[in-house]
Amino acid sequence: MKRHYIIQLLMMMVLPAVLQALAVGDQQADDLGWVVACEVFDNQFTASAVAEELVILTNAETGVLWIPDWPTLSGYSGWLVYLGPFEESIRASETACLLLWKYPDVYAINVGSTGGRVTAPPEALMFGEVMGLIPPAPGYYGIPEEPEGWEIEYFTPDVGEVEEWEQPMLITSRLSGWEIEKWVDLYNGTVELRAHRILNDDQDPVEIYMRDSRFLKESAGMVGAAIVEEEGVYTLLHRYPDEQHRKGDCDFWIALTDEGLEYGYRVRTFYGAMIYSWPFLPESAHEDRAIPVLIKSWQDAVDYLIPILEEDGMYDPASPQSIRFSETHLDNIPEEAYRDYYDITMHEVQNVEFSDDPNTDPVMWSFRVYGRGEIIVYHPEIGIFIHYGDYIDPSAVIM
Repeated sequence: MKRHYIIQLLMMMVLPAVLQALAVGDQQADDLGWVVACEVFDNQFTASAVAEELVILTNAETGVLWIPDWPTLSGYSGWLVYLGPFEESIRASETACLLLWKYPDVYAINVGSTGGRVTAPPEALMFGEVMGLIPPAPGYYGIPEEPEGWEIEYFTPDVGEVEEWEQPMLITSRLSGWEIEKWVDLYNGTVELRAHRILNDDQDPVEIYMRDSRFLKESAGMVGAAIVEEEGVYTLLHRYPDEQHRKGDCDFWIALTDEGLEYGYRVRTFYGAMIYSWPFLPESAHEDRAIPVLIKSWQDAVDYLIPILEEDGMYDPASPQSIRFSETHLDNIPEEAYRDYYDITMHEVQNVEFSDDPNTDPVMWSFRVYGRGEIIVYHPEIGIFIHYGDYIDPSAVIM
């Protein structure tokens, strides 16, 4: 299947030099030292595969460790994928800053055989304007880990009787030049985020947007993400739904607004299933104030899709009776749950008298239309979502 291999190879040249200079190759016998904590997995094989991928992306030293083996870590029974080690906390923090586009909850942590748990938030380096804006989530057992210089407020909405891991929390953070609203849950970390950049009078928001947008688009190939944008308004990276990925179907974006700049992050699913706290997030947490919403209903999505199919020769308006569209759900999310997309199945009507009969109306293709107007297509033969451009050009999809 197509994973934009050519783009990935080109984009591998973006960060390696910086990261290789920061990483330290020698590990101490008793203390590993400062590392960048990227992601935790229950399965060692999966963690090792991710660490190998991280080596390719960064050209820096990575590793996997069993968390309970190290007294300075949380004790959680899982495998930590990390980058490093580093001689100083500031080097780990600066590197963490460069990896926030891939791991929104990344942070630096000291790994040792004695002492307490010591962490450091991402610190700005050469791409700090883009990435140095997400503080760590609340610590284990609800103990806050507040980075120095950040003003942080915690709010837990009353959502009734739910399990602990289903309870969402709003973290509002303020620091010089930034105001950040982040919704998290205990198990998955960041779910929804809006970071507003407050500019000085001498800072040009358009210039900053163009620079940051260019950086995001250069990073897209490395994270296997599609680029969705409205020129001069927003640039968004979208990693498609993937039941094999811990955080499939997620977005990271930058948008130019009347107030300045907004950076955002949204993850919709967890291994293909709904995130635990998702049903209990208030509607305001999902509002896209910076990205224009073009489609607000399933019928809007159909009306939006048909002219595009017609233009690409996929739909004949002279014979509308030969095609039928039905509303479906191509996910594992409960029907009543919030979605910012609409699933549409396209049927070929073989017998008009018996329309709606699955035996005479076989499925041709299934589309997912996001509120922002992005279209992806479910490919039944390989079991994944593909870009609409690959759908109209089947030769682009490698089986």
